[in-house]
Amino acid sequence: MKWLSLITAVSILVILFILAYALVALGISGPPAPIGLRMLGEKYLYYMINQYHPFLSAGCPEGVSAILWDYRGLDTLYETMVLFAAIIGAVLVYRVYLYESSRRGERIFGLSLIVRVVSRIVIWLTLITALALGLTGQLTPGGGFVGGAAFAVIPVLLILVYTAGYAEKLGFTKEKALLLRTLALISLLVLIITPYLFGGYIFQNQPKPGAANVFFPPRFIDQTPLGGSIFFLNLIEVFAVAGAFTLSFILLAIVAGVRERGDENES
Repeated sequence: MKWLSLITAVSILVILFILAYALVALGISGPPAPIGLRMLGEKYLYYMINQYHPFLSAGCPEGVSAILWDYRGLDTLYETMVLFAAIIGAVLVYRVYLYESSRRGERIFGLSLIVRVVSRIVIWLTLITALALGLTGQLTPGGGFVGGAAFAVIPVLLILVYTAGYAEKLGFTKEKALLLRTLALISLLVLIITPYLFGGYIFQNQPKPGAANVFFPPRFIDQTPLGGSIFFLNLIEVFAVAGAFTLSFILLAIVAGVRERGDENES
């Protein structure tokens, strides 16, 4: 069987190599990537923060955030809604486990005292990092998704180091995580349609021709670039992603606990 597995693996690698070589040699994959910037990339970099072209500018010096939340904001919104739907699907799939876990007696687990002390420091550092990534996404690489994903590490540490019961006592419950995710998505929709209600466009960030003079402030009071609505969208996305990932991790912990008790009962 080992030889058969090895032959199968080698055969797959050879086939993939032949296909890749054929694609390049026959030109099926298209022309090679240009050495310089593509025209669209140049336009993004030129207009993303440009005071001489306010109608085309996103007011954001960080290119990724400008593209995600301004130039292709609808696509980002749809991705957020798809993730929300996936979380709802996970809740429905695991509803049996959730019911069983609600009737169980609490069991005490956890790692050593050294790990717990170290984790307390790591949790605060993780929180600071998550906030820094989420609140400065309009200035440096990061943004709401990355900040929310970093924040979700906190409940994972609590579950692994202190147990799911301890994380629940601190407020990291599946109900609160789902509520946080839902409120964040509603806030996201409200922020997106607010300019439209005042005569502008949905997802409007900076002034646009043909729209009312509706826009979000491009800078803080100290003149630090704010990116207009991008800062607020990143902030909301932090809570949306944090709630989604936290709920997923809690569900996995509950399922693992139910299965472990089932294995013990069988033995």
